[in-house]
Amino acid sequence: MHIRRPKMKHSPNVLFHHRRNLHCLQMTGITIPSDLIGACLSGNPSPFPATPIATRTTPAGDTTRTFDIDGDGRGDYAEVAGDDGRVRELRFAPRLDQPGDPFPPSHESADAPTRHLLLILDSIPFELVRAAYARGEFRLFHPPSQVVSPFPAMTDLCLNEFVGTSPAPGVETQYYDGETLSDGWALYDAEANSPWHTRIDWHLPYDTHGKVYLAPRRGFQAELARIEQALADTPVHRFVAYSVGTSALGFQQGAEGHAFALAKLERFCRMLVQRARGRLNITLMSDHGHALGPSRMLDLRGLLRRGGFPLRTTLAQPHDVVLLDFGLVSMAALHTPSPRAVAEHLARAEGVELALYRDPAGIHVVDRQGAARIEPCAGGWRYVRAEHDPLALPNSAGAGLDTCRDADAWFAATNDHIFPDAVDRIGRAFDGLVVHPPDVLLSLADGWHWGSPFLNRSVRVRGTHGNLCAAGTIGFVMSTAGPLPPALRMRDLAPALDRIGVSVPFARRAIAEPD
Repeated sequence: MHIRRPKMKHSPNVLFHHRRNLHCLQMTGITIPSDLIGACLSGNPSPFPATPIATRTTPAGDTTRTFDIDGDGRGDYAEVAGDDGRVRELRFAPRLDQPGDPFPPSHESADAPTRHLLLILDSIPFELVRAAYARGEFRLFHPPSQVVSPFPAMTDLCLNEFVGTSPAPGVETQYYDGETLSDGWALYDAEANSPWHTRIDWHLPYDTHGKVYLAPRRGFQAELARIEQALADTPVHRFVAYSVGTSALGFQQGAEGHAFALAKLERFCRMLVQRARGRLNITLMSDHGHALGPSRMLDLRGLLRRGGFPLRTTLAQPHDVVLLDFGLVSMAALHTPSPRAVAEHLARAEGVELALYRDPAGIHVVDRQGAARIEPCAGGWRYVRAEHDPLALPNSAGAGLDTCRDADAWFAATNDHIFPDAVDRIGRAFDGLVVHPPDVLLSLADGWHWGSPFLNRSVRVRGTHGNLCAAGTIGFVMSTAGPLPPALRMRDLAPALDRIGVSVPFARRAIAEPD
């Protein structure tokens, strides 16, 4: 077994991975000289016209939009949409008034197989994509579906689930294995928490991600340009790419940043399909959602000190706590010999929505008013509540919440809840998602985050994720290849894509590879 050298994951900590990036941040407050950003972020994808040169609607309700691709003032490409707004036919010059493709491109035969591009976008929330689709955008695609991420809603955990490489060693690359607190940066560089990276075809090298966070709009457009080129240069049937730029845009610029990304992405997809003369299927998905808006840092160190829980790098005394602080996210992970005392103390703090810990009786869910318990049972989980229900599960979850149900039953009953699919997600967070689960997990309220105090002093957070709440949990998927179920778990997405002909064979490979 071997570990590939890194190409990096999404955490905004990458801003500080290089000293010159840090110096520039300190001196300029995110205004970065172009020579620092470097040529690695240069380039734009091939253009696609912003508007058609002609639009015609038939009495039957079909709408044909004709575009001038080569800029000569004449239409040379058209999209025909049905009365539901979805594009059902593409037409190419010179005979746009006739259906079909009158002549195939010279480099392939008319019966050339359709290729697939699977593009993974970091941190795009479902609600923004649904709104864009309702406005008439992305109509090459079938309607978007919700994808419920695991908890904590972190990129590595989500994409390891997607490609079948779970469990990750830790919730993040900084984790405690019972004896030692890991060097988060060393493991980050070793890609130790991200085996999903080995299952995709393209993503930016790790040492450029910090620059994307420093210049997210330029970085995202450069990513699209490189994906376009890599797709053209790589003669494979299925090409999988990952973009970190959408995370940077949401983190730095909130909803405005995501709107910029979606506008660029919609034209990018249309350009690729037009270039391929319709012989390209595209599937877009995100790893998780993004809670958008201003966010405050939780004073977790102060809360622990005031509660009599000393912070350590290893656990020796009953009230010691090892606290992880890698990134700026809406969850926190702690290790301690006293999980109940720590969880009950922190659950009373402003900004902490839920505190979770495990003991021999099960997984306890605690808020300011009381606690409930999640217990493993044959084939699933049982949710046991006494006088209080911290998860506020609806009665539609079924008669008698303390009945044993499998993961599918919990998902069907609660996937659209304020804490989507909470019972199974919490259960898996402590049992199967990571090798070294924390003793205590905090799900912070939207508008609160935890992580590196140094990073928090240096940037303004306008979007984050990690907690159990819907905004940061629910990502999206949509494909030109066919419709998908309205809502899926991340771990069920690859089989669903396979059923519409989007092969995801990498999801079935083992983690270990021969040396």
